[in-house]
Amino acid sequence: IICGMVIFFTINNKVNTITFDKKVESLIKNNSKIVTVNKDTVYANAIDNISISSVAGSGGGSYSASGIISTTLVDSAVNSGVEQSTIIAKEIDVKSDATNNYSDISGAVTGSGVLGVGATVVTNVISYEIQAFLANAIVSGFDKMSVNANSDTTFNTYSVSGAGSGSIAGAGVVETNVINNEVIAYTLGDIKGND
Repeated sequence: IICGMVIFFTINNKVNTITFDKKVESLIKNNSKIVTVNKDTVYANAIDNISISSVAGSGGGSYSASGIISTTLVDSAVNSGVEQSTIIAKEIDVKSDATNNYSDISGAVTGSGVLGVGATVVTNVISYEIQAFLANAIVSGFDKMSVNANSDTTFNTYSVSGAGSGSIAGAGVVETNVINNEVIAYTLGDIKGND
């Protein structure tokens, strides 16, 4: 009696990790003195467009598995302000803007004769600190003053997982999106308009 067994394994996995850490600043500080005839503008702006596409697939005679793990971590700051300084101007504008667009397309597909498993895991953690401020600053002579901080974050996430098999097939998708933005506009110190 002759016995024989042939087993084929096919495994195809993909791991994407993006870490994004930046600081964008526009500051007047360290006892500076600015005298402007018309308008003084302090402006910081960040625009992020991140697009990710991930595909994993496998096919085998006996057992096959495919999987995708996609992780995006963003921890950034956008600051504009006047600190421990003096500004004399008719119009003062302090502004911080952050515009973020994220697109993530991920998919894992598996086909097998006996056992097929496909899994997709997508995690996006976005954290921005956006500040516009006048802190311990002497600001005077103005007719108009504005201090603004703005944030606009857009997510488009598409996750697909599929498995096909003659005996056992399993597929799953886990998707997590966390947005933790802190948007602050404030004044602290001596502020005096036109008399």
